[in-house]
Amino acid sequence: MKTKLMGLLIAAAIVFGAGVASAEMAGAEGQLDTQPGPAFQMIQGKLKSVEGNVWVVEQSVENYRGESVSSDVRLYVGNETKRLKGNKKVGDKIRAEVTRGGFANTIQ
Repeated sequence: MKTKLMGLLIAAAIVFGAGVASAEMAGAEGQLDTQPGPAFQMIQGKLKSVEGNVWVVEQSVENYRGESVSSDVRLYVGNETKRLKGNKKVGDKIRAEVTRGGFANTIQ
């Protein structure tokens, strides 16, 4: 019984973990940071859309059963963002170092 409960809790943490991180990064008002700051996490995925300075990245993670779980993460990309491997376009795979408030310090 304890093993099943523990497995269920781990599965829930994996499935909902990416969404919690995204909500935390966006802040209470849904506003993104517009200035660089300390790195909070690394985001990897496919660039889904670009709307001005806000980029949406589709991030996929595998859960404990090997199933792919996707979530969209919003990033603010400003003039201070370091673009390590040139400009990106929708559909490209990217990796971004992001602040707690969603500002992309670096993109590659």
